[in-house]
Parts: sequence; C-alpha cells; structure tokens
Amino acid sequence: AMACGIPVIATKIPPIIEVTENGKGASLYQPENIEDFSKLIVNILKNKKLSQQFAENGFELANKFDWNNIADQTDKVYSDLLNIN
Repeated sequence: AMACGIPVIATKIPPIIEVTENGKGASLYQPENIEDFSKLIVNILKNKKLSQQFAENGFELANKFDWNNIADQTDKVYSDLLNIN
C-alpha cells in the first residue's frame, strides 16, 4: 500500500515500526486495540491532509525497499569491502 501511495494503518509491532520509521509512513495502533484501530480509520477518512501526508511519507519510505535500490546498496557494500584491501 505504501508503494502505491495509499495511507496505511498497521499494528504497532517491531517489524512495522522499523519499516514505517516509527509511524512516519503509516498510522500505527496497539495490537488488539480495536477501538484505537477504528479511530485511526475514521481519522484518516475525515482528515484529507493527514491522509495525504501518510500516503506521501509511505511512498517515500517504500522506495527505500525498491529492488534496484537494494541491489545498488548491496553492490556498494561489496565494492567497499573489496577496496579495503
């Protein structure tokens, strides 16, 4: 959803916290807190500015996980290691 520019609401668990940079790219709620989850949905639907902000931030973060970027970063690590010696 982040890569598609759609605002994300996700459970606040370690992998999601990491990927969203602690909620920069998504609105996070505590696990099993249905009331918090429903409030976030309503807030995103009612607040177009907030919705747009999450969509833009999420899209930007998702680009970090693009396969071309990951391949370039991996290539750089290998190149740096080879250049040490």
